[in-house]
Amino acid sequence: MELKSVFIVSFCLVAGVKCVAAAAPTPAPNSTLQPILEVCHHVGANKFHQLIQNSSGSYLLKLLQDSAKYPGSFSAFAFTDKAFFNAPAEVQNMAGQELEWLLQYHFAMGYAGNFGSKSDYLYPSVFPSPLEESLPPQDIRINRYNIYESAKLGFHKVVTASGAQILKADVPASNGVVHLIDKVMYPIPYGSNLPEFLANAPDLSTLTYLLKNNSILTNLATDPAHPLTLFAPTDTAFSRLTEAQQEKLKDKKTATRVLTYHVLNHALYHAGMYNYQKLTALSGDSILVERGVGGTSVAGKMLTYFDITVTDGVIYKLAEVMFPPGV
Repeated sequence: MELKSVFIVSFCLVAGVKCVAAAAPTPAPNSTLQPILEVCHHVGANKFHQLIQNSSGSYLLKLLQDSAKYPGSFSAFAFTDKAFFNAPAEVQNMAGQELEWLLQYHFAMGYAGNFGSKSDYLYPSVFPSPLEESLPPQDIRINRYNIYESAKLGFHKVVTASGAQILKADVPASNGVVHLIDKVMYPIPYGSNLPEFLANAPDLSTLTYLLKNNSILTNLATDPAHPLTLFAPTDTAFSRLTEAQQEKLKDKKTATRVLTYHVLNHALYHAGMYNYQKLTALSGDSILVERGVGGTSVAGKMLTYFDITVTDGVIYKLAEVMFPPGV
């Protein structure tokens, strides 16, 4: 069976739907383009190329090899070598199935490119393969941000893929397209929305309890096309509250304002933040972003973990609880 048929059948098995496999496309005649993996190597994603090439017999490697002559089969979001070596230790030490899943998530099915003004645009990734998981394909979220530099330079555009900034876009390959990104897209989503992620995050149990107790938690389960951003104080952050602050959170109206002060009505990845940026929280209050050599803060509170992608948005972890002005 040709690649296109195999892939469509695989997709249907994952999605749990019935479909008829299309005929394989005709290879482009006299194409001088190289396959995706070779293009990744040429644009400087050498470690990315190496990790896939070394995964002998893997589902992903077979897909890429079998599709080498078929245009538009896949879109690679290839991290730079620097991005890999700057990634957390758990990423650099990955092996086996865990590494395979990570690499699968860096490929979109079909053509994903020419992003232009697209934001919150979702492309289904190759992760998970139908042989390994019962989840539907997990989406790669594309966002476009205008970043302020200075009064002289004004704004410039940044495009991200699940939080990773795209450094070089739309490099053509014989079987698709390659985008070079500035970080590893990690952690990868496993099908959880915001409430589901919180329910399974042991260090966010206090926040989860308060959101549920104040009838906010279920409202965080939104359509993926209308995502949210959550600045999530950890249990340690709540343990640092004064007695007076703890008392304030016992009042439902005050607690609701404080909790919704931690939510934005759009997906904001770290690459979309800039110094002195003003955000509007779901509570209606303003949040000031500050970025510098010491890190990034929102409303004066430091972000400790960045860009956790879920199906309906993005999550950060906070070292302290934010209180709106006047509360």
